[in-house]
Amino acid sequence: MIGCGAEMGELRRIKSDFITEDSCVTLHDLKDAFYNFRTSDDDSVIRKVVKPLELLLVGSP
Repeated sequence: MIGCGAEMGELRRIKSDFITEDSCVTLHDLKDAFYNFRTSDDDSVIRKVVKPLELLLVGSP
């Protein structure tokens, strides 16, 4: 070690390939969308939160 102290207050990943922080949702948003889907059978809210798995493969060879 170099003998000086250090402290990290926060570590955030703001982008991973084409997925940005702005396109992410919180677990609370996901829970609310799922609850709304289960209680009303309206899938419009959960479709805004849960994206198709194929989006992860965009740009893959």
